[in-house]
Amino acid sequence: MRYMDQDSVDVNSLTDDMLVLQARDGQSQAFNELMTRHRKKALHIATKITNDPHLAEDVVQEALMNAFLHLGSLEHIERFVPWFQRIITNQALMHVRRGGPYAKEKPFSAYTMCSDQDNHNQGDDFPIDLILNTLARNANLLRHEDEDPIDSAIRLETNDMLRSLLHCLNPKEREMFEAHFFKQYSPQEIAAMCSTSSSNVYTTLSRSRRKIQQTQFQSNLTRYLHTRSNHPFSINNELQDHGIYIGEIWDTYSLCVMHALQYSTHHQDSQFSMAEIMGLTGQAFRIQIHRNQLDLAGVTTYNWRNTFSKGLLNLGYAPRSLGEGLRIPQTNELLIDAFSFVHESIDQGNPVIVWGIQQPFFSLIHGYDDRQRSFRIKGFFQQKTIDYEQFGREWSADLFVLTLGTAYEIKPIDSLRGALSMIITHAEGAERSIHPEYIQGVPAYDAWISALSQGHIDHLANAYNVWFISNARSFAVEFLNTIAEHHDDDVYGSLGLELSTLATQASSHYVVALQALYELRKLFPFPNGGNPHLTNNRDAGIKLLKQVKMSEQQGLNTLKSMLQILCR
Repeated sequence: MRYMDQDSVDVNSLTDDMLVLQARDGQSQAFNELMTRHRKKALHIATKITNDPHLAEDVVQEALMNAFLHLGSLEHIERFVPWFQRIITNQALMHVRRGGPYAKEKPFSAYTMCSDQDNHNQGDDFPIDLILNTLARNANLLRHEDEDPIDSAIRLETNDMLRSLLHCLNPKEREMFEAHFFKQYSPQEIAAMCSTSSSNVYTTLSRSRRKIQQTQFQSNLTRYLHTRSNHPFSINNELQDHGIYIGEIWDTYSLCVMHALQYSTHHQDSQFSMAEIMGLTGQAFRIQIHRNQLDLAGVTTYNWRNTFSKGLLNLGYAPRSLGEGLRIPQTNELLIDAFSFVHESIDQGNPVIVWGIQQPFFSLIHGYDDRQRSFRIKGFFQQKTIDYEQFGREWSADLFVLTLGTAYEIKPIDSLRGALSMIITHAEGAERSIHPEYIQGVPAYDAWISALSQGHIDHLANAYNVWFISNARSFAVEFLNTIAEHHDDDVYGSLGLELSTLATQASSHYVVALQALYELRKLFPFPNGGNPHLTNNRDAGIKLLKQVKMSEQQGLNTLKSMLQILCR
């Protein structure tokens, strides 16, 4: 069939079927008219499913793209409307299953309780919460309008899915849960029916949520392990270490990088000292201090994925990682992806660095046993076995896993250039951060001095930062001294002598900073912390911190000169 030129036809006068035919022939004006006609209904469907107008807009945009790309696969043009609505529905449900827009913000009680009851909300959100919200919203809408077939199918599917998870609840919990989410009774109404208090209803609903969350995770994990058992995967695997690090080290990430090199079946020939690992990854030069107070979290509060990836590239590895170190719902599919990530990495001979297993430190997974449902993990100088379910709970709090990935050749001069660029960017406070409440680099010392002078100091946090940062700077000095040693060999070629001279100068500045930090160690011993609130201790601490800042600024200026040489 031959069509007239689209500019000569008023598309507004064409039927949907005619527009579909023209759109399939590549006439964008026809497709745009189709979308204009049906966008309002599409947005209505997406909003009802997601209960978020902004997310619904995203859903519709994605669905429009999918419809445009797959319009040629539509066999019966008269079925365009239900076909397009199904794309909208699937796209919206996919977002809901992934956690929707509030995966880290609102508990399920927030959807149906007034703001003055927010103090009863407990725990973190999970995908079922958004589905429950959809269920409640759709039930309310049914009181005012007839339900269309698509909405009915979604509601029935949701009800069946939820009821399949309720077996984990005891009779009392199930009665309250079903009354609230299936029958739409308020907590106050449930309290009256059950002769109990509203507070008890809130507590029961929250406890039920956690049980369902755990049940869904266990179901997902069992399904994943069953899939593995039906394929030619190993059921257990444990990598063996080929060395041990002996020495003081507070940076558990760098320790895990060293361990990863020792356990890996691919990187055993890599001969990096701890100082080189700390220096080339920039860890030896880091500092993050909260703008308003000194806390324990600062030493690890930065963008792990970005920082670790850049640092490992300087060591000659292209790493892979999963997660952002942020809280996620335990029922999030990303948790099962993390299990798959670990299994695949270990089967490929690469151990996996993980965060926050039992303690707020980095650890290394170097083995697994599907029969025992457990991982072998090396922590802060200790070995242990932890079951899969516990990992699920821990990862739900802060998910981050990383493996060294593929090794590649990198010249020492390129490695040093990359490291200095990272170090300088951080030291100047110019590093991109996902935690704007923390100040980075040399300017962070001003925040530390301010907190100390104003008494916004926790004894333990203050001492921990002193000891952590002083240990890091000891590796910074050792790293710079290592560079200085290459003045007469071919490691840095013709630039060796200049770099050696500047590295020696930079090292001397960081030595002064390190000496001041060691004095701070005496003043604020770990873990008792001394007493930073005593006037003499406070004044002495401020004086020493100013010395550290001045020396590190001088060292930073010298590092800039080194980078300029490397970039000539």
